[in-house]
This record gives sequence, C-alpha cells and structure tokens, in this order.
Amino acid sequence: MIYLTGDIHGPLDFDRIRPENLILRGVDCQPEDILLVCGDFGIPWTNPAQGPDREMLEEIARWPYTVVFVDGNHENFALLNQYPVVAWKGGHAHQLLPNLFHLMRGTYRRKLPCHVGKHM
Repeated sequence: MIYLTGDIHGPLDFDRIRPENLILRGVDCQPEDILLVCGDFGIPWTNPAQGPDREMLEEIARWPYTVVFVDGNHENFALLNQYPVVAWKGGHAHQLLPNLFHLMRGTYRRKLPCHVGKHM
C-alpha cells in the first residue's frame, strides 16, 4: 500500500512520519508499504554526514518500509543530485538509503494502489 503525506521540512515535522506516530494515526506501515512524501521532505538539508541530517537518515534506515519523496521548493538540490541515480518502479530516483528514494522529475511511475482518507 502507498500512504501519502507532505511538507515534512526536515526536522520541523519529522516526528509526524516516525512509525510510532503513524500508528497513533491508524497507519501501520509494513515492509511492503511505501510512504510517499509529496514535496518539501527537506532531508538532507545541510550535511548528511553529521548533525540532524545524519540522525534522521540513520533513523529512516531502520524503518521497515520504504520512504519516497518528490521534490518541493524546500529541498537541497545540490545535495540530492550527489546521490546515485537508480531505476526504481519504472522510473529513475536518487537512492539516499536502501529504503529512501527521491523520485526524479519527468520519469514514469507505474500506478500503484494508494490508501487515502487518513490525515497524517
């Protein structure tokens, strides 16, 4: 299943997408699920090797599900463009972690079922 949210802005709303907080909202993401952030993910912002960026990336790496995001205006494009480009679900993505992908603009995505109706 795919769950949708947006506007995380790095550390500002990171708590909202933590597994324990999703469960409180009735969203229990499983290993086969995808959490799609629709713009303004904001991670990494300054330096993925240290500080808050590193802490958030290390935490996401432990999550059992996949997190993907489309870029918004609050992204550090210079950092994102340093990550390797991989084929993913019929399109191209920057792979930040084994379970974290930045979906690149202008690439095809196959249609997958989405869960709607829950505000996260």
